[in-house]
Amino acid sequence: MQRVPSLLPLVLLLTLLACPACEDIEGNEPGECEDGADNDSDGYFDCGDSDCFGAPACTGEGDDDDATADDDDATADDDDATADDDDATADDDDATADDDDTGGDGVTPWIEEVTYVFNAGLGQFVFSIEAHDPDEDFGIPLLLWSVNGQAQPPVAVGSIPLAGDAYFDVQLDGAVAGTTYQVLFAIQDNDGRSSEGYNLTAVGQ
Repeated sequence: MQRVPSLLPLVLLLTLLACPACEDIEGNEPGECEDGADNDSDGYFDCGDSDCFGAPACTGEGDDDDATADDDDATADDDDATADDDDATADDDDATADDDDTGGDGVTPWIEEVTYVFNAGLGQFVFSIEAHDPDEDFGIPLLLWSVNGQAQPPVAVGSIPLAGDAYFDVQLDGAVAGTTYQVLFAIQDNDGRSSEGYNLTAVGQ
C-alpha cells in the first residue's frame, strides 16, 4: 500500500509565505528593538537580536541632544561638553569651543576676559588679557587696540609661538586719575583672523 504524503507542512509553509506579518520577529513593530522584551521568544532581545541589527536604536545614528551617541557623524555627540557638532573641531552650545557660543566659530580667536589695575602714581593702566584660539594656531598673537577711538600701536604677544591660549598684560601710560577711558581690544592669530572687539570702560581710580 502506497503512503500518501501529508500536505500539512506544505499548507503551513504557504500560510507563512502568504502572511509574513504572522511570524513574530523582533523589531517588526515600532519600539520592539528598545522595549527590553524578547518579542520573538528566540532567547535574544532588542539590540542583542540579529533582527534588530541596523535599527536606529542599535546604531546610535540620529541620537541628538544627549551624551551617549552622535548627531550626523561618527565622531562624537551634539549638545554636550565632550565633542563636536557635524565637524571635527570642537563642541556645540557650550562655553569651551565652537558653533553657537561665545567662543567663536571654531577657527577665529576670541578674547575671554580683560581686567585692569590703575596706578595713580605712575599714571598707568595695566590690562590683563585672556584670549583663546580654538584651532590651536595662535602663533605670535597681535593685539589690536584703541583708546577713546584712537588707535594704539599693535602689540605682539611675546616671541614664542602659542597654541590655543594666551595670557598677557599691556600697559597704557599717561592716564589721568578720575578720568574714564573707553578701550577696545581685538586679537589676531597666526592665520590673520581677528576676534570680535572686546569693549572695556576703564576708570582711573
